[in-house]
Amino acid sequence: MLPLEKPRERRRTYIPYAVYFSLGLFCYHAVTVLVSSATPMFVQPSENSIKSSDTLPQLDAGRLNLSGWIDGSFKPELTQVQWITTPYSHIEDSGAYVIRDNGFYLARVGSEDRTELFPGDGFELDGKKYTIDELIASPNLEWALLKTNSEKQWRHSSWATYWLYNIKDRRYASLGSGISVCLWSPDSKHVAYVKNNDIHLHDVEADKSKRVTHDGGAQIFNGKPDWVYEEEVWSSDVAMWWAPNSQKLAFVRSDDTKVPIYPLELFVERQKGKVEAYPKVNYLKYPKAGARNPTVSVIVFDISTSKLENVTWTNSEITDHVVVDVCWVDEALLTKVVNRNSTIAEYYFNDDMIHRFETTGWFQLVSTARWIPSNATNHRERHGFLDYLYHDGWKHLAYFAPDREPFLLTSGAWEVTEILGLDLGLNYVYFQSTRGGGTSRKLSKVSLLGTQAKRPKIYDLTKEGYYRGSLSSGGRYLFQTYTGPNIPHQEIIDLRNGQIVAELETNDALKQKLREVSLPKVSVFPLDIPDAESGKSLKVFVKEYLPPNFDSHKRYPLVLAPYGGPYSQSVSQTFGVDFSMVMASQLDAIVIVVDGRGTGFNNLNNIGSNFTYNVKGQLGHYEPMDQISAAEVYAKKNPFVDRSNIAIWGWSFGGFLTLKCLETDVNHVFSYGVAVAPVTSWMFYDTVYTEQFMGLPQENSDGYATASIQNVSNFKGAKRFMVAHGTGDDNVHIQNTYALLDQFNLEEVDNFDLLVFPDSDHGIRYNNANLIIYRRILEFFRRAFHE
Repeated sequence: MLPLEKPRERRRTYIPYAVYFSLGLFCYHAVTVLVSSATPMFVQPSENSIKSSDTLPQLDAGRLNLSGWIDGSFKPELTQVQWITTPYSHIEDSGAYVIRDNGFYLARVGSEDRTELFPGDGFELDGKKYTIDELIASPNLEWALLKTNSEKQWRHSSWATYWLYNIKDRRYASLGSGISVCLWSPDSKHVAYVKNNDIHLHDVEADKSKRVTHDGGAQIFNGKPDWVYEEEVWSSDVAMWWAPNSQKLAFVRSDDTKVPIYPLELFVERQKGKVEAYPKVNYLKYPKAGARNPTVSVIVFDISTSKLENVTWTNSEITDHVVVDVCWVDEALLTKVVNRNSTIAEYYFNDDMIHRFETTGWFQLVSTARWIPSNATNHRERHGFLDYLYHDGWKHLAYFAPDREPFLLTSGAWEVTEILGLDLGLNYVYFQSTRGGGTSRKLSKVSLLGTQAKRPKIYDLTKEGYYRGSLSSGGRYLFQTYTGPNIPHQEIIDLRNGQIVAELETNDALKQKLREVSLPKVSVFPLDIPDAESGKSLKVFVKEYLPPNFDSHKRYPLVLAPYGGPYSQSVSQTFGVDFSMVMASQLDAIVIVVDGRGTGFNNLNNIGSNFTYNVKGQLGHYEPMDQISAAEVYAKKNPFVDRSNIAIWGWSFGGFLTLKCLETDVNHVFSYGVAVAPVTSWMFYDTVYTEQFMGLPQENSDGYATASIQNVSNFKGAKRFMVAHGTGDDNVHIQNTYALLDQFNLEEVDNFDLLVFPDSDHGIRYNNANLIIYRRILEFFRRAFHE
């Protein structure tokens, strides 16, 4: 489950070139239902309905509006690059990368040396025109994979037609249509691809393909994840990995035979002009909490012998493995698996267990391991890898080896958030962390040559702010992105001398554009709130949006806009003209985002990961408590808050949190609420996400019951609220909202509006729905605050 509401960025076409669907490519439709009592769905508004818009105040035209935000006018231009990685890049790092610039696909070294890979964004072949959705250059820059005719599947996956393009001869060869994944071998001699859930291997020079697996189909997935692994583990459609020497290919096989089916009905998604009498049903293999998981195995294919060999995980104490990480360590394969509760993690070198850890919280389901090859002359006596370990409650960088205990490279009251890359020549690892504070990110480096007794010195590369980065494969060049709090910029830096070798983006046009609009004032700060259970004070991070022309002598409505999911972060120093800015501007209201308990990266309370792990086994307990407390404290401290007009809204987990606040808000701090695509019972959500936080329902039935939306009679204390959901949501099924409506009917709750979006998925985009949902949220609050 990923946050839906976060600062949006305008991304230039890049390599890898993601396919972004603009609003104009879809036609959306929303059905609005005003729900009163039990049986009828289409009824007249109750007396508590919000007044029509003809009573609403007019705002000055210079403010940010919905259309200006949703059309991307204020999104920063952000470029991404594909670093060129060869089998020898860690020894000889040229800093070569691929980028799309002014309509051309280019390979560049620094700012001057350019090689054109492809002239434009499409081609014509045999009288037919093709638009390139993605270009993936081969490591030797002699070939490119061209992706065309993409068809979206789930959040990260698609099917497409792929072409092999010879850059020198400008020659095309089709790999075929309906291909899910394509992956270059490091030596550029082969392409591994997935079609119909089977892996195929294409010999580039011979222009011939052979099939590697033969059991793929609707229930067996080879080399690409099934739905739950794509959504919750890999955040990608790729589940195969080439060995550095290109002689072996590791992949995950998922057997969904025993995974229960969720029937996903599509009511209006049809060919244009065609009317069908019956809904189309997609039978989605979706394991809900407590149900059977896919049976996963890791398999290695040997190119020279064409043999397949299973990794066996000898002496494992886990009976139902979740594969979290797969990484080649020279010619050996490292795998990391966790149990369903994510409380046990096991590391394997080929078939043998080398490390085992347990936690009272949960191990994060992210792929993080980085291979460190041995080099005795450079003081690395054995093969190893990097991963994270918790130390004194904080997540830090550790150096692992098969035959010794891991030792920490970093420590302190802060967290390592990403491993950026390695410079094996100088023995440095580069990483991103919260060394500068929980809401910011620094880029730093530390030596690999530390010991248990003496940790190496850390060198910071960046100053204050929020930075992201990626390293060239040899670690000499850094692609650095400054993302806030000011306007983003990007550059490539030679780390050997600290010089900028290429300025990729300065966003000068955005700077000018922002001068033309009146924006809210944004601040990030800590807020002390009471812990109702312990009586102690707790510090949380808050992001505050004050409306344009703010006057502290006036009174303003207050809207809380949380996401609040486990280990998430919504309050940060990143730049973004987001929907909270639109709300503050168009509603003439104050908007605050509060990261309460359960969220990540809070370094204000000296309790480390306990701030996050407090929610283990009891989602929906502390999260609403902190939102309600924050609303009360903020309103009490600031007399310009209109306490009769405090509201809360959220999407996905934020929708669940909104409903939980309305359910548990006995003093009715919140007068209004909007919940979009909410979870209403964790029994309805997928195993991998839910069970790492809640455990299995068979072992925590009381926790699951309490975490569900139960006390719906308390919703009657709100003046009015709204629930919205897409019927085609493959992630948080509309079953959640239907179950909630049934409870409302039984308790005769009628002070709410319901928006149903036919065939829209979790992002609510189908047939103009994205514009409609945000417009309706604004209209709902505008009428609420000015009734």
